[in-house]
Amino acid sequence: MSPPEQRPRRRTPPRYGGYVGLLALLIIVLITINTIVTKPNGVKGLGPGERAPPFAVPLALGSLNGDADTATRANEGAAGRVPACEERGTQILNICQLYEGAPVVLALFVDGGSCADVLDEMQALAPSFPGVRFAGVALKGDRGKLRKLIRAHGLSLPIGIDRDGALAALYKVGTCPQVSFLYPGGEVLALLSTRVEVARSGSLTGASPADLLSRLREKSNRFRGANAVAVRREPVPSAYRVFFRHIGLDPEVVRTPIEAAVFDRMMHGGFISAGLLQDVLLIALLDTGVPVWALDAECVDGPLGIRASAEGERLGRGEDAPELPEGRLVVADAAAPLAVLFGELAAAHAPRSRSSGLVLFAVQVAGVPELYAEEALWSARASLQVR
Repeated sequence: MSPPEQRPRRRTPPRYGGYVGLLALLIIVLITINTIVTKPNGVKGLGPGERAPPFAVPLALGSLNGDADTATRANEGAAGRVPACEERGTQILNICQLYEGAPVVLALFVDGGSCADVLDEMQALAPSFPGVRFAGVALKGDRGKLRKLIRAHGLSLPIGIDRDGALAALYKVGTCPQVSFLYPGGEVLALLSTRVEVARSGSLTGASPADLLSRLREKSNRFRGANAVAVRREPVPSAYRVFFRHIGLDPEVVRTPIEAAVFDRMMHGGFISAGLLQDVLLIALLDTGVPVWALDAECVDGPLGIRASAEGERLGRGEDAPELPEGRLVVADAAAPLAVLFGELAAAHAPRSRSSGLVLFAVQVAGVPELYAEEALWSARASLQVR
């Protein structure tokens, strides 16, 4: 091993194979996923849909020494003589080998403070998800101390050591630990969110203006008859159907957002206005197939992520917030769950009629190009900024 906003352009979605939506590992999200459309500190991490860069590192408990191999081709200088994906062996942790045919949870960490605590959480969860591969890599640090940590905590998941810290830049590490959730083939799963200052006059929960009502009428004409029935077979709606199944929701019982909207249109003969903000979100959904939700920005503490609720947690920070069952998939900020994934928002954090700022978020699942999720957020943001 060798030592002014522009609208995204639409494109035709690619065809996806049998692994669309396979990552039911949203259940095990333990760390806030900091993939945000706009980040003031510039730290992004790997973006949704981005392919995890190849690397191979020695296993901490093995006898093999050497720097991380990050080469993508032969004889790539300091990156490595052999392409990283070709480095295989019983003493090597190879990310390409891990994500071949299975989803992966990868933690990059520094052996210090509480950063390595994520390994205990991953170790505890791994037996419940035999189809998911868990691994960790220590960035620099002392190999002897790392071995003691692995043995003291009884860790059986593979732990590699990146002696020269090359993965920190390659994986755009901005938090510790940094946890990446990879689909088979190495694509990254993440939540997209953005903040928007509301420029429209009037109440967010009040009647929609004429331009939005006109767009709803146009959408009602588009989604009718055979077109409405065929929605579920389109690539983006189909991706959400498969994802629902893998997180334990039957899309024939609990409809995906786009199917629920089209079903309501068929039942009522058109898309019925539900107020300014709800109409904005509905139009973004109908334009892209990607659902968008909104929270009051004043009630959001830090970036949003997807995780499982802990025992005794409540939906929101209010005294009257309802208690959540343990293990429920939620969208949370740094302090508390704010929404059930694809479900109810915390009442105390929902937009008010005169909210001046909102946090919009969308969940991009496998089979949904990042461009579509970005366009859904763009559509909602642009509609809210009309003066």
